[in-house]
Amino acid sequence: MAARIESRVIEGNSELISSEERKSLRASAERKGADMTIFVETKSSRLVRGVGRSSRQAKELEIAMGGKENFVEYCQKMLLVTVSEKRRGEAQGFVEAYVASHTKEGCLRFSKKKELLKNRLEAIIAATHSVLELSTKDDEKAFKYMQSGELGISVRESVLRGWEKTKKVLVPLNREVPRLKNKTIRTLPVGGLKKIVEYWLD
Repeated sequence: MAARIESRVIEGNSELISSEERKSLRASAERKGADMTIFVETKSSRLVRGVGRSSRQAKELEIAMGGKENFVEYCQKMLLVTVSEKRRGEAQGFVEAYVASHTKEGCLRFSKKKELLKNRLEAIIAATHSVLELSTKDDEKAFKYMQSGELGISVRESVLRGWEKTKKVLVPLNREVPRLKNKTIRTLPVGGLKKIVEYWLD
């Protein structure tokens, strides 16, 4: 299922995650102890306000996962499986250290530096948040989110750029799904989104 979801994201499929897959994801995440009600909140009643998107997503994941320790452990695990072997030594313990040094007023604040591990951490947080949020939506809202929400646009771009960088080939363009020109998009490598989905389905 996880591989199929990543393939659909790359292809720009109109249904990135089916209704049954969303139900399976939510049920599995809840069995892991995630508080999925966090993602049902409307934008006007977000638990976290006054911070950037990545900071908000990080805080909401932290709350959903039951605290900073679980959040750090999850992000560290995902970071290690989404970096190259030569980067794994550098990646060990990175998340705990980064969170400790970049948390202000209870929220993780990301620097604007172009650092691979920091950028990969942001990509992991964005993809995880999008997948979990999507799993809580009914069919009508899910369809809109897959077309114009984060998973269908910026997370897709991060996956596409990761594939293009890793495979060194251009991904065929689905003209119905525009590419983003933003140069600051954080990338996930080939199989990165698959690893994230697999974790929540395990």
